[in-house]
Amino acid sequence: MSCFNLVCGYEDIKAELIRIHDVLRHKEKYETMGVKRPRGILLCGDSGLGKTRMAECFIGEWIFPTFEINKEEPGCDVITEIREAFAKAKEAGEQAIVFIDNLDDDADDSVYAVLRSCMDACREDDVFVLAAAKDKDNIPDYLLRPGRFDKVIEVETPTVEDEIEVLNYYLALKECASDVDVEEIAGIMRGNSCADLEMVVNEAAVYAGRACRDTITQQDLIKACISLLFASPEKADTGKERDLLEVSVHEAGHVVAAEVLETGCVAITSVRSHADGFAGITCVNYDENNGRHMKRMERNVIRSLAGKAASEIVLGMVDVGCADDLAVAFRRVERLVDHLCAFGFETYEGPHSSETLKAKKEQLIAEKMAGYYQTAKQLLAENRDFLDKVTEEAAERYKEVKG
Repeated sequence: MSCFNLVCGYEDIKAELIRIHDVLRHKEKYETMGVKRPRGILLCGDSGLGKTRMAECFIGEWIFPTFEINKEEPGCDVITEIREAFAKAKEAGEQAIVFIDNLDDDADDSVYAVLRSCMDACREDDVFVLAAAKDKDNIPDYLLRPGRFDKVIEVETPTVEDEIEVLNYYLALKECASDVDVEEIAGIMRGNSCADLEMVVNEAAVYAGRACRDTITQQDLIKACISLLFASPEKADTGKERDLLEVSVHEAGHVVAAEVLETGCVAITSVRSHADGFAGITCVNYDENNGRHMKRMERNVIRSLAGKAASEIVLGMVDVGCADDLAVAFRRVERLVDHLCAFGFETYEGPHSSETLKAKKEQLIAEKMAGYYQTAKQLLAENRDFLDKVTEEAAERYKEVKG
């Protein structure tokens, strides 16, 4: 069995890694065809997406020496580690790999400069460099060029199909009840990492064990999803009625806006009490084939602002618990205004833009945000009965669970 079978999903990335692996493993065949073999691969992406697992699978298929630079060891002198690893790889006299995990963690210009020097010094040797990093923008451009990191592979959050495959992989290691619906769990966890999905399955098993059962049920999985998404322990008491109402209204705003704009897209909404009062979540499962459409991005902005809008409409109050929603909305609108030039080219901000242009861009973002907020308020006002019903249902459901 190929080591790459240990990676769930990501078929396109696995295919690319296997292709590069074949070029390195059978270099004579490709040299006769005039192929210039790559010197390095950089895997980029957020933590928990499986970059290290992919690198380990690449190494696991290797039959030649591998030298790993472990930056996590206490007292590690990274520069010394890099120099020693490359020296050993060069001395090996074979097709050696140097592997650097978490390349951009606490790295500075001196670390990158030494890495460049070592890679260049091994240019005539059979030394291949494999590295993983969170963000390629943290890596100097001089490393992202042919002869150094020839290939930069971006690892993104798994697709729905990949999420289902990952969940099925981990659930196959457990006993599951017949009611388990993997697609529903994948919808709830849309946009989360493979590590998060593994944690959900493990947490669900804990819930089952706590209930003296040896099988995982759908409710165990849903509880595990909610626990991970809230990222804080649930409080034992029910909290204040007014706080529950405020959070229920806020989440109802998200639900109504999402469902009116795209029927059937809400995967789950929940309200719970914790140490600082009440909090809520609303997860939306969407068709990712439409993810690049402007209408999709605008709907996401309106949905993000709908919690704040609901608080103003229903309670006549300024919602001061919507900082995360606002941050998400502002990032999306900034992307529309600047990166995508959705409202004209005059506000595109380059590396040497003037302060006047930056101010103009910020003003346009604020204007667009105000427009989207008014749209959210109008949408909720037109669907007030729906908003009130969802608010009531969220609060009542919380009280039922609390018993």
